Amino acid sequence: MNKELQQLKRALQRMEKPTLDIKTRHRMRVCLMKRMEETGVKSTTTSSLENVSQIVKRYASVRPSATVKAKMKEVVMKAIAQRPIRLSSFSGIARQWQKVLATLLITVLSFTSLTVYFSDIPVIRAAQKTTFQHLYGDVDVLREGESIEAYRYMTLQEDDIIVTGENGLAIIRYFDDSVSRLSPRTELKIHRLYQDNIGLAKTEVEVELTRGRMWNQVVNLVDDQGSFEVITDTVKARTSEKASFDIVRDDVQEKVAVAVFENKVEVRVPEKRKEHKKVVVEGYAYEVDHNRVNEEKIALHDEEEQLWVTVNQTEDKNYKKQVEEEKDLATKEEAGVLPSDPFYSAKKLNETTKLLVTTDTVERDKIRVDIAVKRLTEAGALLSDGNEEDAHKVLEEFSKRIEEVQEAVQKSPELQEYVYTSFASKAKDYSTTLPDSPRYKAKEALREAKLSLALSDEEKSEVTLKNANERVLEARELFGEQKQDHAQETLLQATQDIVKVAQEDDNKSVRGDEQKEETLSTVRVLKGAVEEDETVTREVKHIIDVAEEALEEVEDPIIESDSAVVISIDEELDGQTTTVQLKEVQE
Repeated sequence: MNKELQQLKRALQRMEKPTLDIKTRHRMRVCLMKRMEETGVKSTTTSSLENVSQIVKRYASVRPSATVKAKMKEVVMKAIAQRPIRLSSFSGIARQWQKVLATLLITVLSFTSLTVYFSDIPVIRAAQKTTFQHLYGDVDVLREGESIEAYRYMTLQEDDIIVTGENGLAIIRYFDDSVSRLSPRTELKIHRLYQDNIGLAKTEVEVELTRGRMWNQVVNLVDDQGSFEVITDTVKARTSEKASFDIVRDDVQEKVAVAVFENKVEVRVPEKRKEHKKVVVEGYAYEVDHNRVNEEKIALHDEEEQLWVTVNQTEDKNYKKQVEEEKDLATKEEAGVLPSDPFYSAKKLNETTKLLVTTDTVERDKIRVDIAVKRLTEAGALLSDGNEEDAHKVLEEFSKRIEEVQEAVQKSPELQEYVYTSFASKAKDYSTTLPDSPRYKAKEALREAKLSLALSDEEKSEVTLKNANERVLEARELFGEQKQDHAQETLLQATQDIVKVAQEDDNKSVRGDEQKEETLSTVRVLKGAVEEDETVTREVKHIIDVAEEALEEVEDPIIESDSAVVISIDEELDGQTTTVQLKEVQE
């Protein structure tokens, strides 16, 4: 009997969970709402207690949106008011029942609508889980001494050990949207899966490669709050921003190799008294062989390695697009009622009410921050739908709400932390959004808000450099997708910010220096990536040189060039505004 139960258990585990992707669920929801609206209007062309009763029964088992609920209430109450019940011997009883039913409908629908509106801010998302996204061949999970046959969407936990067989492949998607792809004959142990319950941007993933090979793609870490780390007995590879890297542990030759294919990865090699730290940039591999370290350009020696790299790079591009689509749909769901909806005013009234009834000053400012974040979410949804006019108005209100808390942020450390956490969590929604996306204007608005709330000139410089660092990374991706115009424009904007910071005399802090080094490293990654790319123009390479020299603290970052285009740096008389622009040279 026990043997049969075990067989049944394994069979059930192999069955795939019947799930629908987020895009399909969204389409089903839209179709359902549309059908409900059409049915609701049609069913109330003639009004009676019987019709009202049918409407109540029809909607008792569904959960329509706030808009549909409000429309239902309006139609039902209009029907009751326009068609009074005829007098009869039972008119008194009928009239009483009509009043009771009307009161009940008003109470239920009003309470439901208010519940939706009052739950509108702040938005809290359910935590994501770490699961198998795809499995091929033999893959097992060792958990608490028991071997479990892996199955798709199986939730993984700390201390789990994943083992792939001779023909086994596994793709793990972590809760922070990072991905690991395990090759055959690989063993991986999960040490840490951490996400802060309040600051969703604060994440830590740590795994140990005890045997084999794994490709890692990190797409969604923001503002130095998150980290993704792979360790072996001799190497630690860690990143806090976007990156793609391959790591191989060869027990036969007793060596570990880390090859970086996108951006950069920090590699640490423990020694007797200290750790040797090296930042490995895109296009280079770092090998540790018998305690000797060697860094060289990536060389793919055989067809199997070439295939592994090509497949994973293709999967990386497809996965980024998938994540962006998921975040786009999630933004629309989170935004709720939009300005084009007639009941948007009720949503705004609810926000005003919450501010009026809150007496604590700090809590009231937190509500203002929540409202601002909600406006940013709405703007993202409107931009995705192509409604730039309403999006512009909403972004203006976002900026206005941020101005309202500027002075309070300066005085309250508690509010500073709240703003920082809220902005970092929202930045994750735009981590994969590139300048050619409709949603990019919302991402830029968030950057400007961070800059406006900086507490000092020193912090403003640091935020400016972080924004420039992000833009350089975006330009790198755009060049990879052959979108030269968008890439050049983004890079030019980053260089403007870099030159402006470099020319300021008061940026002498340790934090500022660290951010300078980080941005310089990112610029050099881009420079190496486009150096031999014939499709990249001389003008672009010239802009990169300007940014690099400015970050190296060269006194005059203007580069003389014999090309037909040079960069000029113009500065206003007050010294506050610096611009970098391309100018044609008359030959």
